[in-house]
Amino acid sequence: MEGYNLFKLWSLPVILGIIVVFAISRRFIHSPAETLLEKSEQLIKQQRYAEAVSLLNKDLTQNPQNFDTWWLKGTALCHLNCYNDALDCYQIALKINPGVASLWQNSGLLLSVMDRPEQAIDMYNRALEIDPDDVQLWISKAILWAELGRFPKALATIDRAVEVNPRSVDAWYQRACYESHLRDYESALMSLKQAIQLNPIVRNSARTDPNFINLRNNLAFHQLTES
Repeated sequence: MEGYNLFKLWSLPVILGIIVVFAISRRFIHSPAETLLEKSEQLIKQQRYAEAVSLLNKDLTQNPQNFDTWWLKGTALCHLNCYNDALDCYQIALKINPGVASLWQNSGLLLSVMDRPEQAIDMYNRALEIDPDDVQLWISKAILWAELGRFPKALATIDRAVEVNPRSVDAWYQRACYESHLRDYESALMSLKQAIQLNPIVRNSARTDPNFINLRNNLAFHQLTES
């Protein structure tokens, strides 16, 4: 579990970065450049998040059903560490348009940062209903099951990720981790071997990964992870 706690600590800035990418990469509107949304987008790029929220609030007084405004406001609030308020914005946006998988995913990422993994899994399930071929969604969901100590569910979920993308290094690596926790060491070594074949750098992580603590004295593990 130390490994999962380190993952969450490391992933927080990455998660917030992903949330920004999802929000900012959307093309909000095709009207002239000087619009509230475009100005807010620029403020977020400049890390002027409070100003962006203030500007977006002005837009919401006139357009309370604007999906993009709620999404962008949630993004700005994430960077202000106002996670509950950000989540409220995402949920309002999803009520307006529930068919956007990436926003369900953003909500799941945010809930995972807030240490609410079961609710985060619900968000990933909604996203997967829309986009069942998104391998990262399956991986993120599997990691949360593992965080809860539900390794059989984590393994079943990561198996789906491998089916979606058999060349996903992360999927094979996580699979090896869960198989190791379930003491299926032969399968864990096979999965780890597949991950290393796809990306040899993985062996460096595996060598010190606490998920493989029970394999440290295994000769095959040492042969697999040696430089």
